[in-house]
Amino acid sequence: MSDARKRYAVLVGQADESYQERFMRGFLRRAFDNNADVCVFSMYVKYQDTAVREQGDSNIYSLMQPEAFDGIVMLKDTIQTANVPAKLEKWLKESFKGPVLVVEKESELFPYVITSSYQAMYNIVEHMIEKHGYTDIAFLSGKRWHEHSQERLQAYRDCMNKHGLTVSEDRIVYGDFWYTSGENCADQLTSNGRKLPQAVVCANDQMAIGLCKAFTERGVRIPDDVAVASYDSTVEGQTSPKPLTSTVIPAEDMGVYAEDFLRSSLEGREPGSFKEIPKLIIGESCGCTEEESNMPKFTGRRDSWGTQISEEGYFSIFNKMPETLLMQNSLEDFIGTLYSYCYQIL
Repeated sequence: MSDARKRYAVLVGQADESYQERFMRGFLRRAFDNNADVCVFSMYVKYQDTAVREQGDSNIYSLMQPEAFDGIVMLKDTIQTANVPAKLEKWLKESFKGPVLVVEKESELFPYVITSSYQAMYNIVEHMIEKHGYTDIAFLSGKRWHEHSQERLQAYRDCMNKHGLTVSEDRIVYGDFWYTSGENCADQLTSNGRKLPQAVVCANDQMAIGLCKAFTERGVRIPDDVAVASYDSTVEGQTSPKPLTSTVIPAEDMGVYAEDFLRSSLEGREPGSFKEIPKLIIGESCGCTEEESNMPKFTGRRDSWGTQISEEGYFSIFNKMPETLLMQNSLEDFIGTLYSYCYQIL
């Protein structure tokens, strides 16, 4: 590796989201310590609501000129526009000769690194069983096909089985890692007069927040009536009315590792492996007290479970109605678009 200042490119979706922000913090700190420059190419959000927006937002990656960089990191799991990750990988394979690291998703073309969530999720379920004595525990999973969903669900199954507890398939609900999955889960768990579980473990904080909000609106108290625990501890979860018992993904450590990987590859050294295990964060949503919590201290808590990001409606930060209306080229399309957004106006 020469003494020339190195330049790295990071390809990411929604760089200001919790995991991505923490990853970038670690990557940038290590890169700047090593006198390297970093250019970040990020979609505004991970996925858009129309094909036109998806194409426009993902065009940000076409601005990257491979010959201008020494190493590239691709946060593949955050780029969720259909076919874009595969096209990016193929393009990089054909046009870039330096080291490439794919983060949090498998790759057939490049080295990749994925944080293991199995042990952390196992520890969360075990905490609910051994600390609180819950035996009827439901699980809100992510997408069926997603590797993180499958790994976390398997940890739940294994922990329940180890403790001799039955896993009923009607206690497993599949979501999509977004807040609305929590509301759907609450609907399923309360439908037809079903008996509520003692606890629900969720595959991420966003779904857990949505679940707690939906339960609270139905008069179900957290954790008095139903305890909740989660994964991927976020500031939103930590500042909830009852801070979420969850686990912190070592995203910042992953960022440091990614820069180390690129630098080692450029210097002809064998990169090491990533071995950090997510840390269990005890909140109050599981039934623990504030005195038992090891939660990071913030200045306050929200009065309600909803957040600026989770709330839908006209004033949501994800409401693109005015922009979409301006894009229409005929009165018929304009009226049709307005009709599709009526639920937000109401």
